[in-house]
Amino acid sequence: MRIQGYGLSDVGQERGNNEDSLLIDDALGLYIVADGMGGHAHGEVASSAAVRTVARYLREEGIASKPDLPIPELVAVAETAVQHASKRIWEMATSRQGYAGMGTTLSILLVRDTKGIMLHVGDSRLYLMRGDRIDQLSSDHTFTSELVRNGVFTPEQVRNSPYSNVLTRALGKSETVQVDTLVFDILPGDTFLICSDGLTGYVPDDELGDYLCADDIRGLPHQLVALANERGGHDNITAVVVRSDDGDAVSQEELLHCTRIQEQFSTLQAIHLFKGISMAGLVKLMDISRELPLTPGQSPINEGDVCPGLLIILEGSVAVIRDGYQLATLGPGDMAGEMSCLRQTPSTATLKALTPCRYMVIDYSELERLYSKDPTLGINLLRNLGHTLAERLDKTTSRLLSDRAEQEELDELPSILFVP
Repeated sequence: MRIQGYGLSDVGQERGNNEDSLLIDDALGLYIVADGMGGHAHGEVASSAAVRTVARYLREEGIASKPDLPIPELVAVAETAVQHASKRIWEMATSRQGYAGMGTTLSILLVRDTKGIMLHVGDSRLYLMRGDRIDQLSSDHTFTSELVRNGVFTPEQVRNSPYSNVLTRALGKSETVQVDTLVFDILPGDTFLICSDGLTGYVPDDELGDYLCADDIRGLPHQLVALANERGGHDNITAVVVRSDDGDAVSQEELLHCTRIQEQFSTLQAIHLFKGISMAGLVKLMDISRELPLTPGQSPINEGDVCPGLLIILEGSVAVIRDGYQLATLGPGDMAGEMSCLRQTPSTATLKALTPCRYMVIDYSELERLYSKDPTLGINLLRNLGHTLAERLDKTTSRLLSDRAEQEELDELPSILFVP
């Protein structure tokens, strides 16, 4: 798969100097945007130091010459590079007179074959445009965004808050920094935008999506920067646009892989349990899932067994059997194992494949680890799970009441039929 990136950074209409920095290295598959802070030239120093330190560390580690380096190890190397950058800026801020408070945001896209790796700190952003849908993969580390994610306020309530630009994380504020990481599959045609808040402050997500749909991306950074300047340009503006394409002919194996990734995303997005979950959240769920086959008659779980996780049918049909009776049939998009997810108790039914099937399983143990790393995602999933189970309870209650009414009518029939 071929990856190409284009970028532009501009001082804007009101600032005296540009505190943003960027890097585009197609050969290394490395794309970075940093937005410095600290006043005068100090923000520029911080953002430039962050970009240079990360790039130098990754090159010195020789990641380009290690194509077989496992993705988890590559993530660890890249995160170490970010920590080196944070320490470097912190040392400058604490040792040089007048540099106190210097820091920078940092958003990184690192591409390895068909995998993308995000490393993110601050309120610069990484977007993914796939098909006609745009999603923000990064989370803003600002005071108001944290309040919204934790359910304290709604987005509308903090829209015009004076604290919307107050960062909760930045490189250089301490010797180390908490880094958001995300690993995801890259499909042919995917387009990424890495940008500073000087752009997103003027251009909403849906409008960004309209631009990122362009066939030719070479001029997009200039168009986006010009648009932000036309609408005020009160801040520095930086945009890096990256697109993947087929490059050489795609093998049948690669084509099948892309098709299955798209199918899994579409299936998860259509399930009520995952309603409102961001693309980044779905990526994290897919990262801990496994796809398995079933032959007719095979059972992924038997009544009385401990259910390993959430089971999601991708293809085929599966019977739900309890005490020897078939209660229901599951098809693509249907799910089982929700009750065991809450209670960690043995399964109350057996699942048996009626046709050749494929299904995804998300292990409960992996889910619990994910909750600890991303509590907001865990809260959203548990809320959706509660809604799903409440709806099932309502349907069951309605069915029981209907059956009871029918039974009462039948009980009255003898007296009606045999009245003298």
